[in-house]
Amino acid sequence: MARHPKKYFASAHWHNKCILKITAGLCLLILTVSSMAGCGTKRSAAVPSPEPTSIQAPPMRFVSGGINGSWVRIAAAIASKVNGCFEEYPVTVSTGGTVSNPYLIQKGEAEIGFTQGIFLSKALSGESPYENPLDHVTSIASLDTTAFYIIADEKLPEDTLGELIRNHASLRLGTLPQIDASAMMMEIVFQACGLPHPEVIQEPGTDIYIAEGSALFKAYQDHYFDVLIINETVPEPAIRNLMENRGSKIIALDPEVLAKLGEDQAWVPVTIPAGTYAGQSKEVQTLGLRTLLIARDDVPEEAVYYIAKALCENKAFFETVQDSYRSVNVNEIPEHLVIPLHPGAERYYREAGLLQYREAL
Repeated sequence: MARHPKKYFASAHWHNKCILKITAGLCLLILTVSSMAGCGTKRSAAVPSPEPTSIQAPPMRFVSGGINGSWVRIAAAIASKVNGCFEEYPVTVSTGGTVSNPYLIQKGEAEIGFTQGIFLSKALSGESPYENPLDHVTSIASLDTTAFYIIADEKLPEDTLGELIRNHASLRLGTLPQIDASAMMMEIVFQACGLPHPEVIQEPGTDIYIAEGSALFKAYQDHYFDVLIINETVPEPAIRNLMENRGSKIIALDPEVLAKLGEDQAWVPVTIPAGTYAGQSKEVQTLGLRTLLIARDDVPEEAVYYIAKALCENKAFFETVQDSYRSVNVNEIPEHLVIPLHPGAERYYREAGLLQYREAL
């Protein structure tokens, strides 16, 4: 008998939190040792700036994504490079979520973190799920793009979400907790398909399966639900393993949904190339969101300067950690930022000659 989703989530959530506390320091240490020249590695089109000498920075908590997700992995890599610029390794990485991270930074419970454009816009205006406008958040960089994945059993004949909705009276859906982008993106996409909310198509007598990280993937592999909806990078090793362990297919978005949502510049067209995952014989069209790195406005200018420097001058290293960083164009890192730049990031981009590429806010 399947375990109740909420109970399943709660136990996995707290177990994973404990694991993170134990392993985070080791992860950062390993990445620091392997990062070669630290902050000053010169591997991008940006003009290298002078090396820091014995620079001190206050402790900075870096809120990323869910445990085992791509954001935790790349945040640890970024932290390893940034920490190479300072004494005493001031940056520490913790879990977080696209939706919750701006709020944590506003409250002063974190200094830097990841989010994405549509949620940052809601945060600035105080739209739901944010109760009040956020006014202490600034931008550092625009990085890679994540994709909206709809993963279903390979035996289903449908290839698009519209076909799934039309041909099935009900489905069992699964996604990540509300602090992550996946659940809110699911609501927006289903509304674009003509449904008021995803629960309309959920199998009667069941709830949308909510779990975090590996617990969600394990539940899908064990057939607790039919369709997994998640916001992740392309390619993503965890999804590769998932599709190898349970025969699955990636469902595309219909052209009319792509066109409708594409009118909002926060959404980015994404093509998942054929052969990216096991059993994927043709390319899949979907949408995605840019990953934005943000900071609280009172983080010292010097600290953010070297964060921007590390991002621009270590692209080759980040590509070894996460394949999606191959698509990052250093010249475009100061673009698509939604909110004003932190003064430290602006200073670095100006010195590196990158602001000439930036679109006006």
